[in-house]
Amino acid sequence: MDKEAYLGGPTEKLIKNAIKNIISHVKDECFSRFNQMHISQQAGVEARLLAEHLGIPENMDAALSDIEHMLSKGALNEKQELSALALHAQLRGIWLAQVSLDTLRDSALESSNPTVQKYFSKLNRDCYAALFVDRGPLEKNGPFAFENESGYLNGMCKALSRALPKTEHPDSLTSDFIIGIHDLCCENVYKTNCYQQDCETIKFSLPDHTLDDVRKFQTGVRSECGNEYSTTITKKGLEELNELAKQDYHIKHDSCYSDMCERNEPFINYTFYKTTPLDEPNPDGLRGLKLETTALGYNSESAKENFLTRVDGYLNEYHNQSKCNENEIIDAISTLLRNIEMSHLFEDGNGRTENVLLNKLLLDNGLSPCALDDTNIFSGHSIEEMRDVIKSGQKRFQQLGSC
Repeated sequence: MDKEAYLGGPTEKLIKNAIKNIISHVKDECFSRFNQMHISQQAGVEARLLAEHLGIPENMDAALSDIEHMLSKGALNEKQELSALALHAQLRGIWLAQVSLDTLRDSALESSNPTVQKYFSKLNRDCYAALFVDRGPLEKNGPFAFENESGYLNGMCKALSRALPKTEHPDSLTSDFIIGIHDLCCENVYKTNCYQQDCETIKFSLPDHTLDDVRKFQTGVRSECGNEYSTTITKKGLEELNELAKQDYHIKHDSCYSDMCERNEPFINYTFYKTTPLDEPNPDGLRGLKLETTALGYNSESAKENFLTRVDGYLNEYHNQSKCNENEIIDAISTLLRNIEMSHLFEDGNGRTENVLLNKLLLDNGLSPCALDDTNIFSGHSIEEMRDVIKSGQKRFQQLGSC
């Protein structure tokens, strides 16, 4: 939609026009309860144009209030309601992201850590988004490409701001620190399907522009069993994962779920599904196998305590691992993050937590931050492959000064 279409009308008129555009660009079947990604994508296009015209943050509060008023009147049909909710989620995310990008930049500039000063002192504010948004979506849709999960960039900025070394002596990395970073990543972030529920259940009139807590990302250690899927598995990654399962009895391949429950302790099971020949791209550009990881919930204090002890064990291994050169440092970081990923400490946000920890640990060791092309590497790549991807991401980050 041409930006000019937004000119010359009050906010409510612009919002109605955006809702109309969403509906006109999305196929009818995508408004079903189970297939609404296209609604979110088109809402993102409209939200970015609307935000650009209205200005951020000057008129965003009024825009969000107007959408809530439209919903509360009950005059919208189902397609309009779902489109309005998607637009609300995207606008909310953009608004929060703009503020948090400023905060992150200020936090980096105020740091007295020489590595942070070296790599962030001349970085344009908008370039920070490349640390959190994959290259493809960033180049196509800009820094707010992931605001289909409303609040994504805000959470990531807050987490990295907390994780950045502030002095020459970085904060110690502990299981409690990791949980704290995760909670900042996920706090007040809404899932993509936050507007997929029955329209009668999503009427809201909350003053703080939220939907409801049920649809938020979960903070804290996972309390329920859950599955995680990855399609970035490689041949070498598979080989290393099988070796890891031999060494760590908490991680098993194709274990029976009932056996996991009988153990009454943190336990990870993984299964592979063949999708295409190994290392041959499928139509989505993904590789080889689909990895399904099943993790038990840590809903008892003893299970949670045992699990955190294991994470502290991984941290001890990291601290004791040789780091005499850059390759050894990156390999030690990759091993730690791969182990944390396979442990699946959290119900939501494992990957984004590891992304923040990756850059903290690189900076802690005096190395360049990393802007990954694809952040989903820790569940399916070998350590050597992760090293290559991270180094490529470091080169990408170092080119951001010209963005």
